[in-house]
Amino acid sequence: MSMIDYVQARKLLDDAIIAAEAFLLQNVKLPMQQDIRNCCKIVFSSNTQAYREVLLGCTVARILDKSINIRQPYIDQGPNAFSGRTLDEKVVNPFLHDKRIPSTRGPYLSVFRRSVQFDLSIREGLRDKLGYDAFLKVIGYLEVISDDLELENFLQYLLYNFVEIREAAHIQLYKPQRLSFEQFDTLISGLLATPSGGRLPVFLVVAAFRKVKTFFGLHDWSIAWQEINAADTASG
Repeated sequence: MSMIDYVQARKLLDDAIIAAEAFLLQNVKLPMQQDIRNCCKIVFSSNTQAYREVLLGCTVARILDKSINIRQPYIDQGPNAFSGRTLDEKVVNPFLHDKRIPSTRGPYLSVFRRSVQFDLSIREGLRDKLGYDAFLKVIGYLEVISDDLELENFLQYLLYNFVEIREAAHIQLYKPQRLSFEQFDTLISGLLATPSGGRLPVFLVVAAFRKVKTFFGLHDWSIAWQEINAADTASG
């Protein structure tokens, strides 16, 4: 089994994303050969997020140790296999969460379980076969690269795509100005008309009582409520 320095792996990601974020901020498109660019586009648009998360881990593993067989993410698969799950749990997943990048709880707990290898043998059991085909194409590209600079550039390219996903998912909220009675009526009516399993009416009532408490300085008030599905207290 090949051993990975997880501290070094995290530093590699932290350094690379700084460059990726800077390129995105400057609207600089990173160069990449067209067929791999097309495959990455498919991977990153796939509903199977595990593909891109595993691809990131494989890229890190390839950079740190070129003797690793990145198609074998389980240590019992051969002398050059690595622990993809450990790399994900110790480095990749915490990194994605720290950088507020949408991610799963772990690709090796969902899609790539039970000592699978990254080859065509598992294709039929996967939901997004087109995405997996693109994933395999990129894995094939990675495993023949030996130049460190080329690998690091590819890592930046991957992270550029991850940052794009984060920015697309980020919705900036603005504090509203003072609302008129008509606007309050529209807002509250819209909320009450929205199916919520009873939650929105509770939120509105609690918010109203909290506002009354604050406005009138009723510091001795204690506003309590119960969960929607909580059972009523038995009587009698």
